[in-house]
Amino acid sequence: MLSDDYYQVGGSLEYQHPTYVERQADHDLFHHLKDGHYCYVLNSRQMGKSSLRVQVMKRLKQAGVRCGSIDITGIGSNVTPAEWYGAIVSELLRGFGLSRKVDFRTWWREQEVLSPIQRLKEFIENILLQEFSQPVVVFIDEIDSILKISFKDDFFAFIRACYNHRVDDPIYKRLTFCLLGVATPSNLIQNKEQTPFNIGEAIDLFGIELEPAKAALLPGLVNYAEHPERVLAEILAWTDGQPFLTQKVCRLVQTLTSPIASGEEPDQIAQLIRQRVLDNWEAQDEPEHLRTIRDRVLRNPNQAGQLLGLYQQVLDQTAIDDPNAGLVADGSAEQMELRLTGLVVNHKGKLRVHNRIYAEVFNCAWVEQALADLRPYALALNHWIASAEQDQSCLLRGQALLNAQSWAANKYLSSQDYRFLAASQELAKQEMQLFLEQEKQASLILTAANQEAVQRIRIGSAILAGCLGLAVFAGIVAASTTYRQREARTGTRLEQAGISALQQFEFEQIEALLSAMQTGQELKALVKDNRPLHRYPATSPLFALQSILDRIREKNQLLGHQGRVLSVSFSPDGSLFASVGQDQTVRLWNRDQTLIAELKGHTGWIKSVSFSPDSQRIATAGFDGARLWDRTGRLIASMQQHRGAVMAVTFSPDGQRIVTVGQDRTIRLWNRAGRQLKVWQGHQSEIHAVSYSPDGKLLVTAGLDGVRFWNRDGKTVSAFAKSQRWITSLSFRPDGQLLATAGVDGVDVWTRSGQKVTQFRRHQGKVNQVQFSPDGLALASVGDDGVLRLWSDTGEPLADFRGHQGRVNSVSFSSDGLMLASAGNDGTLRLWERFRVPLREFGGQQNQIYSIRFSPDGNMLATAGQNRTVRLWTRRGKPLAVFTGLQGRALSVSFDPTGQLLAAGGFEDTVRIWQLNGQLVRELKGHQGGVFSVSFSSNGKLLAVGSESIARIWERDGTPLLVLEGHQGRVKSIHFSPDDQLLLTTGSDGTVRLWNRAGKSLKVLEQQAGAVYDARFSPDGKQFATTGTEGTVQLWDRSGNLLRQLKGHAGIVHQVDFSPDGQLIATAGADGTVRLWNQAGTLLAEYRSEAGAIFSLSFSADGRTLATTGADGMVRLWAVEDLDQLLHQGCQWLTTYLRTHANTPELCTQEPGVKSQKAEDRSQNFP
Repeated sequence: MLSDDYYQVGGSLEYQHPTYVERQADHDLFHHLKDGHYCYVLNSRQMGKSSLRVQVMKRLKQAGVRCGSIDITGIGSNVTPAEWYGAIVSELLRGFGLSRKVDFRTWWREQEVLSPIQRLKEFIENILLQEFSQPVVVFIDEIDSILKISFKDDFFAFIRACYNHRVDDPIYKRLTFCLLGVATPSNLIQNKEQTPFNIGEAIDLFGIELEPAKAALLPGLVNYAEHPERVLAEILAWTDGQPFLTQKVCRLVQTLTSPIASGEEPDQIAQLIRQRVLDNWEAQDEPEHLRTIRDRVLRNPNQAGQLLGLYQQVLDQTAIDDPNAGLVADGSAEQMELRLTGLVVNHKGKLRVHNRIYAEVFNCAWVEQALADLRPYALALNHWIASAEQDQSCLLRGQALLNAQSWAANKYLSSQDYRFLAASQELAKQEMQLFLEQEKQASLILTAANQEAVQRIRIGSAILAGCLGLAVFAGIVAASTTYRQREARTGTRLEQAGISALQQFEFEQIEALLSAMQTGQELKALVKDNRPLHRYPATSPLFALQSILDRIREKNQLLGHQGRVLSVSFSPDGSLFASVGQDQTVRLWNRDQTLIAELKGHTGWIKSVSFSPDSQRIATAGFDGARLWDRTGRLIASMQQHRGAVMAVTFSPDGQRIVTVGQDRTIRLWNRAGRQLKVWQGHQSEIHAVSYSPDGKLLVTAGLDGVRFWNRDGKTVSAFAKSQRWITSLSFRPDGQLLATAGVDGVDVWTRSGQKVTQFRRHQGKVNQVQFSPDGLALASVGDDGVLRLWSDTGEPLADFRGHQGRVNSVSFSSDGLMLASAGNDGTLRLWERFRVPLREFGGQQNQIYSIRFSPDGNMLATAGQNRTVRLWTRRGKPLAVFTGLQGRALSVSFDPTGQLLAAGGFEDTVRIWQLNGQLVRELKGHQGGVFSVSFSSNGKLLAVGSESIARIWERDGTPLLVLEGHQGRVKSIHFSPDDQLLLTTGSDGTVRLWNRAGKSLKVLEQQAGAVYDARFSPDGKQFATTGTEGTVQLWDRSGNLLRQLKGHAGIVHQVDFSPDGQLIATAGADGTVRLWNQAGTLLAEYRSEAGAIFSLSFSADGRTLATTGADGMVRLWAVEDLDQLLHQGCQWLTTYLRTHANTPELCTQEPGVKSQKAEDRSQNFP
């Protein structure tokens, strides 16, 4: 009989431990390392990484490979570079059995002339690789501990250098590294250019499978079960092969007092796990495992909410009995971080909860409680609830409300949370309106007082005329002071109003834009003296306008229905849309969103409206039957054979047939004249939705008992989704291959055979309608939560449109797919734009693009990218030329001041200079380690080049002029001052260096830990800005004195640029944003890309356009707009709204073609 300690719970399994189960990773890692490939095993904790290392090391040694390992956690993090690298060398001596041959202390002291990392290189080259003639593998375990080391980038650069040395020094072909730990590549190194992971093999570590596990795990179960294999299968069904949990449950089986009887395996294992693992799990979690997962999820309060929100989505889309269910994996940093907790795994491109135990412990209730504990407004919410939701003093205001709304985004919170946030938003709106009214009254009082004062001055002027000469100067000073004080008070109010408009935008888009426009116009009146931007009394109105105009989707709100609007539909020809509702009317609107007809005839609520394919007829269905109309509003037929309400109506694709379904469980077929052709049944409950397949061959219906497919003759083809509780809506993808359903359970997408493809679960409550876009690339859904949600066809959330007050009942795409209409219980129709795009977007041929520059005249753009090319474009995106010949990725590009030459460099030792017609002018060679930055001088006579550790200055004809030495690591950027008297360099060593034109170092700025990515002079040369890894941009004077910091980016800021007039500073970040600042450090605008990191940006010559590019290889042009331009853009957006709303404030009356209805009425009354 085996001992009770046969299974080992926790810790590394020794070589050939009887319970070690080989996985695919054993084979992959052994063979890759044996073949000399760098490898990395990055996975969550307690997945068997260290045990895998032990087994593979032993096998490699038996195969003649020398192996040694380093556990990074044993070195510590609060050490100097010398101490850390010294510990690495010491561990390598011990691990490879060289401690007796080499006296570490003596050898280390002898190398003091070298930097710590050079000593490591010396050790590997002259000791390790000289001592052993066999292949050498260095295992580095717990690699995530290096995250705490400030100089980690150098270590990874060294590993990469070892790989690169294989080309020049064959001895390095015998050296291989294997990295193991809990991290992602982006965690380990922030400098993407230095990552070693594009040269290694990723080893995937999956759970234990039944067949390979039998030999190792069954022996310990033999005496504890009549059928041990069934017991093991049941254990794996609970653990999904997670090594720690599998060993633990196997050990628990050995504690049973009697064997598990045959047939009782599922119940017995379930009971054992519930009693010994799940019940009071935090107390029973020994050795610690579940608490480790919990702590990793919650360890960073700034990130925990985001991870919990993402995990909620995974929970919603994971079905234990459906292995294909899950959230679509997109490889994002957030998803990778969640995977590293161990909670979720990537299974066939879907994120799903790893196993049943995790799903039981970390369930929806746990997530909701964790989110509740993280609420930034928890105390205020509790007091508000205790007051029966009446105490307004508990509601949030100002920045606290803004922070709470930001935190709540993309999370599933309780209804109390949403009511609390909505009440806070409404109170903030009321208080702002009250404040504005008080200010208006105060202004009126001040005006009256001024008029009285003027009158008194006139009366006393004759008496005091002789004294005025003495008082003139004092009066001017006093008046100026009074004006400045008044302007300051107004500026404060406008600043608050701008912030309030931004807060309002989260729930009321058009209303927020109207507020921002009013505030912007007030600001315009204050600054009509054309003062520079830094002298504006308030800047939040500009930021509010830009942010709102960049993100707004709501185009109009149409009123007219009395009560709920229940359905809306666009005509196929795009010329009309129709709405129906509680008021028993059908309303027809034209393309300009003007009401053109009101159709009356129904005597009950109208539930559904549909256009014929030729747009000439309209079918409606409601509580009193169905009706057929022509587009002029003439009633063609009343179709009233249904008993009870008709819930839905649709036309066949050829327009010759109409189908209605209803509460009487019948499906009825009608001809184009409204005559009934056929009626049949099949559903056992009410039918709420009906749709034809795009080819017209199938009819699909759905309701309270699932989905049914019918052929043209009314014969059942198939039925599925019977477990769905209530399906309210159906929509085929235009190609007919997929069907979307909506209902109480959310949105689901199915194949025509009834197999579920994906599911969307972000709505709170019932989903009332779903519709595919005409291009099939998106779906729109609306529900009881008051939100219109837009999804990609793969299930990725694209946008949430908020504005309706209460339930949204219906949504419809326009025929071109560019607009959406939604109908709600608040009695409104709302029109939305599907896309908000930059000024222009083009590219895609260069994978990632690392550098972009406008030509001096602003008419062309040059880009340098990953595919070893430099490309020339017009500013409209037309390709002009492709420059080839580079031997590595192109990293930097620069025009000369004349705009006739183009210089570029990248991962090779050569800088190339071309004429714009593509003719190569010359090559500048000798830049060891690559070229990371190129820049012409202002007079065009010199070219500066940043490479590995040094910078070089060349004359235009190719003559080398200067070598600038001092950086330790890559010179990330190099630029001349506008007068060409100074040079500015930045490096991966975290320093910024100022040089004179003779190459003398003037100042070294130790800016930060990590690389300094970029530095640029202002156009007047009096200042320069630098960027780095910590989300901060620093502004310095010409002498290197810090002036201020610009904070706002999350993570690396890749590049900075000044506008040609020097008034604006633009920054590009790894967080996917471009931010625009004034020189005072105030954020004026934010341009957001959903496509990943932005690496480079450039202002056009006139400063009115900003070009950006980055991780997705696309060039985007953004308009840089001043207050007047923003106000004009706002008026353009509001054109239709102002025309259809007579009660709006006086806005845009001076805009050509943009008048409010009130202004038009006034022009008719007064000639």
